Amino acid sequence: MRRVLRASLAAGLVMTPLLCGLLFATEDAEAQVRRRPSPRPPSAAPAPFDAGNALRTHVGIDRALILLRSTDADERLRGLERAAAIGGAEARIVLAQAVANVDASDPITGVARRDGRALLAATRGLASELMREAARERAEGVAPSLEGDGGLSVAGGRTLALMSALLPVLDPGPTRSRTDAVRVELFEMARGVAARALALSGDVRAVEALSKFAEERSPAGEAARSALLALAEGAGVATWLTATNASPWLIYLAGRCADYRALPILRPFVLSTAKPAMRAAAIVALAELNAAGVADVARSLLKDADPAVRTAATRALVRVGARDAAAVLAILLTDDVTAEEAVELSARADDVAVANALAERVKRSSAVATRRRALAALVHQSSDAAAAHLATFVSDVTLRNDAIGALGRSRAAAATGALEALLREPAMRRLAIRGLLLRSLVHGTGRERTLAAAASIASTGRATDRALTIQTYVALGAMRLEEALTETSAIVRTGAIMGALRHDDARTCRTLAEQLPRETDPTARTLLAAAFPCGPRGVTVPSSELWARARDGGADAPLAWLMLASRASDRDAVELEGALASGDSVIRSHVARGLSLGTREDTPGRLARALTYESDATTRLALVSALATFGWDTPSGREALGTALAWDPAPDVRERAERAMSGRPPLTPKEPRDVAWLSLATATGGSGGAGLATVLRSDGLALPIAFDEDGLALVPGLPPGAITLRLAPRVPLE
Repeated sequence: MRRVLRASLAAGLVMTPLLCGLLFATEDAEAQVRRRPSPRPPSAAPAPFDAGNALRTHVGIDRALILLRSTDADERLRGLERAAAIGGAEARIVLAQAVANVDASDPITGVARRDGRALLAATRGLASELMREAARERAEGVAPSLEGDGGLSVAGGRTLALMSALLPVLDPGPTRSRTDAVRVELFEMARGVAARALALSGDVRAVEALSKFAEERSPAGEAARSALLALAEGAGVATWLTATNASPWLIYLAGRCADYRALPILRPFVLSTAKPAMRAAAIVALAELNAAGVADVARSLLKDADPAVRTAATRALVRVGARDAAAVLAILLTDDVTAEEAVELSARADDVAVANALAERVKRSSAVATRRRALAALVHQSSDAAAAHLATFVSDVTLRNDAIGALGRSRAAAATGALEALLREPAMRRLAIRGLLLRSLVHGTGRERTLAAAASIASTGRATDRALTIQTYVALGAMRLEEALTETSAIVRTGAIMGALRHDDARTCRTLAEQLPRETDPTARTLLAAAFPCGPRGVTVPSSELWARARDGGADAPLAWLMLASRASDRDAVELEGALASGDSVIRSHVARGLSLGTREDTPGRLARALTYESDATTRLALVSALATFGWDTPSGREALGTALAWDPAPDVRERAERAMSGRPPLTPKEPRDVAWLSLATATGGSGGAGLATVLRSDGLALPIAFDEDGLALVPGLPPGAITLRLAPRVPLE
């Protein structure tokens, strides 16, 4: 957004017309700035000595302006941090100019756009100023004005407009390197801060602006949706939702947050006169609120010309448990236009008709991804028909592994019989045993039959068969890990270690750690890194070995860095500092975890500095958790946690920061441990073969795993939540 620039007398600043209209400095404050002499950059000739001006160049906004003119990025960052800390009208002018479009003729205009850290610092400063202004207006009893400039006042309205203008125009530029990728993440964080400030401002116009952005498929839209969701979860939507400012996203939030006060506003939007997007959002929201008569209204929309409305009406019927919901959903699954959403919705409608429609979608679709999603949806169907459909897809080489995994997880009781029937086919036997093992781990049933099936291949003479047997026995607790690790075949020992991942106890951890000095196979040694986070429960691993693993960058490197950071000495400080700033977020998060387990007095300061401008949400969560363990009560720790609590775009980071600042432990999930069924395949459906990989668990811990020669890995003992699979053999440090 290019604008013609004009000069301002404010301490040599240059401001765009947009900023001149949006800055919320008072006239008196602006006059004071105009009367101030322009500070000279460090390279300029010295001015005649003036005691007052000499002091001002070392403190206050003048010092910030000098730093902002520096050619050093770190000094410019300190200048923005200083301005944000000072606050007030003059600082707001400086911060607003810093986030404007870059002007080559002035070193300050747009300076924050050159560096993601700088933009984040400036946006946080503006956001804090906006909140202070809003609080001051409320304390003075000034009612929000929706006339003219709008906002909490003329001053507040200008700031709101500035923050709104920032949302769509923050363009980080192309991504050609890791540095570019970090800049993009920091720009998105700044966008999230701006959106959050608007949502928390308490101004109806800010909410309206966000709701308009929320309808966009853009970064600004994503930031607006996240900010509005956080606002609605805390205060509902009825306080600022009206018939005139309603949007599909605000209507959705009314249902999502169960705000029954919004019912009178929502009902008219299901009429045919409303826009399709509004009708679709309204019928779903009414269903979420279980409004009277919503099922009849939904049925009246099933023949709507707009597919989004038909899908929303079906969703409403499923949500309220209407008797005809399954039949309607089955029809939706046959329509190519609505099938994708119908597949997702099928998890909430268990019916033979739905199972048959899903199977038909698997057969008819040409896209492999669509077929796999529909096949996975069959897991939630409990009918015998669902199990029979899954069994038929085993014959399709491109879907075979997915079908076996689905049978293992299936809610249908007949799935066990389908897997046992496959045992009679030699080519399918190993797959069927894995499916039975998965079924025993997920549902806790059929243990003895699974053990018997695994025992049937223990003596075939093939190491891969025996490895599967031992893995099954160890995972189901039928064999002690100590005994399994005495096997002569490295392949079999690898299977034993994979089975041991199910057991998170001191004995298992100690056994894995004790195996380290004896183990000679590289793959098995990598998997034994699962013992590293055990701490005092395990056997101490030599630091020399940890350094070798960390520098090698293999699948066990993140856990090696965790252990090294927990032992950090003065000798290792420099290298660990570099790892904490590594180009790989997984390395950074594991170093943070490790530092929190150590005893170094400078750890809170290190963690706080790293958290301030960390771009990756998972790493920020690890840093906040580390500060919660070690340093939450230190000045630097509380400052960093306070910033995260106020402005971090990620809700789980904010929640963890809040608990840390109050000295409360993190919430621990009550759900049982999960099992991952992972499959590597070639483009033609063949096996991807054996190899090492890293699973990033939902709690952020990186776990090395091994795929067997069939390209399969069954990983038990995972905390509930999404996982990420890394196949790259090396984790870069730079």
